[in-house]
Amino acid sequence: MARRGFTLIEALVVIGIIGILITIAFPVFNGVIEQSRASTSIANLRQWGAANASFLNDNDQVLPWEGLDGEMMMTTNFEEDLWWANALAPYVNEPRYADLSDDAVAAGEAVPGPESRKSIWVDPTAQGEPVTGDMKEYYFTYVMNESLNDQFYELYTDPSGNAYTAGDDYPVELRLRMSQVKEPAKTAFMFEKRTIMDEIDAMHPYHPLDVQFTQRGNWQHFTARHNDGGHIVRLDGSVERFDFARVTTPIGGAEMPVAGASTMEDWNQPGLIWNPLGPAVQYDP
Repeated sequence: MARRGFTLIEALVVIGIIGILITIAFPVFNGVIEQSRASTSIANLRQWGAANASFLNDNDQVLPWEGLDGEMMMTTNFEEDLWWANALAPYVNEPRYADLSDDAVAAGEAVPGPESRKSIWVDPTAQGEPVTGDMKEYYFTYVMNESLNDQFYELYTDPSGNAYTAGDDYPVELRLRMSQVKEPAKTAFMFEKRTIMDEIDAMHPYHPLDVQFTQRGNWQHFTARHNDGGHIVRLDGSVERFDFARVTTPIGGAEMPVAGASTMEDWNQPGLIWNPLGPAVQYDP
């Protein structure tokens, strides 16, 4: 008896079933990819946390320097051995970031960017492009918590008698000591920062903040790319995911100001401390 082929109706049914299976499988597949990339980013942050622990042991329990912000300040950062991206790199078997950048410029290449899925400098889910300026190239998806050094809001005097007050660029010699941190298991050390403005809603108060040039930061720069949140490594080396909405809302729940606007609201919260020496306030830089 001769075998017959599929009828048109049978073929349409099969195509329909395949289409349904693809519709079901696609988000599952995307979820697996996101979970894998998130796991990679968590592993990277754990390595940075371990690097900081080793650095502290070698430097009398004094933290690395968070650096100066903005493209024009990067030359100063690159020249400072205690800048976190230079200081911690050898502990994760990487060249100092200044050397990494110089080598990239000399070779006419880019520093590790979004396509560098296996680089410890890069969150695999991040977007954007490396910054090129003043013969330096850089791209940061992880940054050091700049509020660790909010002690410069008090009046300090360096050994030469020069006074530092609120608003001054924080001097390298006044880096935070671990003995000043009462709760390292709650205090943010490094975190995943946003790499493009459009990662969050255009109507969000922090959307206008230009995050591209940032190599240090606080809650204003926090990411939302991992299921509307991101990961933070604390000073004890533990890593945890936090919702973007939680991190960017002050403890009193007041309405968020425009990025950079001065306010005395406190962004320290139970389980997550930005400034270990007092309230984490948002100020006009």
